Amino acid sequence: MLSGLIKVDLVITYMSKSPVPFVYSVFVRNENPRYRFTAEETARMLSKNCVHLLPPHHWRRTKMVAWVVSNCHPANNRIDYANAINNFIPVRHDMVPIVLGAFKEDYEGLLPPRSYINVDDYRTIRELTDYLLYLDRNDTAYATYFAWKEHGSFHVRFEYCFNQKLLQGA
Repeated sequence: MLSGLIKVDLVITYMSKSPVPFVYSVFVRNENPRYRFTAEETARMLSKNCVHLLPPHHWRRTKMVAWVVSNCHPANNRIDYANAINNFIPVRHDMVPIVLGAFKEDYEGLLPPRSYINVDDYRTIRELTDYLLYLDRNDTAYATYFAWKEHGSFHVRFEYCFNQKLLQGA
């Protein structure tokens, strides 16, 4: 009964170099969707006042950080890192992701500039939490993390990638 089927052996992982990468979504630019932002485009995007892009609930928020994780037993130290941040500011939702774990190049390749905060950009947890406290007091600076919204959007594309790889016989 199964003799007419094609046998396929694929590896699906979250890693960007996987034969079939499992990505939740991908950012697509409004203009030149296949290209990353240049340094000049990023500077121009971030030079604008973006306070109008803050989510409506921003003005009523009472917490600064939300802990969202897909792997509850990671090999890295992100749980300890989140607990340490919680010593300085309460961890709790449109929000700016604080990322930890993947290579910096993976984040830069998938996400628009200034749409997330990478813990690797800070020498200490205290330096990171000081920056988060600064953003909490400065709506204009915080709003720059939403500037990307005028230049593109996120699209779920796992099914497309998987089906495309199957058709290509990967």
